[in-house]
Order: sequence, then C-alpha cells, then structure tokens
Amino acid sequence: MAKKKPRKATTKDKAATAKTETLEVPVSRCPMCQSTERTAYHTTRELEYTGINANHQPYTHVVWRRTSCASCGQVRIDKSFENREPVTP
Repeated sequence: MAKKKPRKATTKDKAATAKTETLEVPVSRCPMCQSTERTAYHTTRELEYTGINANHQPYTHVVWRRTSCASCGQVRIDKSFENREPVTP
C-alpha cells in the first residue's frame, strides 16, 4: 500500500488559524425594534482594506455579516473592522 503524502497547508487553512486582535465594538441592534438578539450569521463578505476606525484603532479588513433579528425578523448586515496579522506563505 502506498504511503500518503502530508497535505500542504492552503491559504484557507492559514487564514482560519491567523491570529486576530479582539476589539471592543458596540453591540449591533435591530433598526426596527432595537433588540440585540439575532440569528446566526450567514453570507459573510470581507474586504482587505486598511484604515482607522471610529475608536482610533487601526484595522486591516472590513467584514460584512448578514443576519436577522430573532425578535421581529428584520434582516440586517452587521459591519465590523478587524485588525489581522498578515499571513506569510
């Protein structure tokens, strides 16, 4: 029986294990009922973009996550700014 070669780490694997800096962000609220309860996030979009957020913290990525209110069902998109370490190949 042939020996299996070890699998190379892919960019997706490296991104999943990349260290991220945790920032304090305000809790997202429903624009209709002001509830903080929500369903699970889905349809996440990311953009590699650098800047300074409203709290004067640097960020390297902007992330949009789609969710809906658990109380009234209103759909919303939560935007967050993340400061990630660069992934080295």
